[in-house]
Amino acid sequence: MKRTVAPRTTLGIIASGDTMHHSGYAPCECEEVGLVASLDHIILKVNDLNASVSFYNEVMGFSLEGMDGPFTVLRAGPNFQLQLAPWGTPGLEHYAFCVSKREFQEIFERIKSRGIAFGPTFDSVGVNTSPGQESGARGMAPTLYFNDPNKHLIEIRTYER
Repeated sequence: MKRTVAPRTTLGIIASGDTMHHSGYAPCECEEVGLVASLDHIILKVNDLNASVSFYNEVMGFSLEGMDGPFTVLRAGPNFQLQLAPWGTPGLEHYAFCVSKREFQEIFERIKSRGIAFGPTFDSVGVNTSPGQESGARGMAPTLYFNDPNKHLIEIRTYER
């Protein structure tokens, strides 16, 4: 199966086919490619392993699968794992998770019920208003940003309408 990759416009905005990811930019031709990669797992450095496991399991809804060497493994989806490494971190990494519309609402409710600061954009965590709308790998989508216990910036988004 052939996939298309959208080249960047001169202003760095990605456009593909007839879809514009930001208004005001004309669509461009796409180059066909045969190889598409997907993430299998990430090793996420954490400061407090127990707080991190609790957050990713109870707030995000990821299932705890156990240990693999020095890593605590959580399943984030059928083909993706988080492997938590208790090696310390200053935080400041950004991870965006695409979830179903139902999961988006459930995570949002758990965030609010636990008093976790959130915001509609990456630079608005703590305004505690409502979800935002931003572009991602598949176009515009509702988004919500918040921090995990390690000060990593977490984003959830849903492409379901």
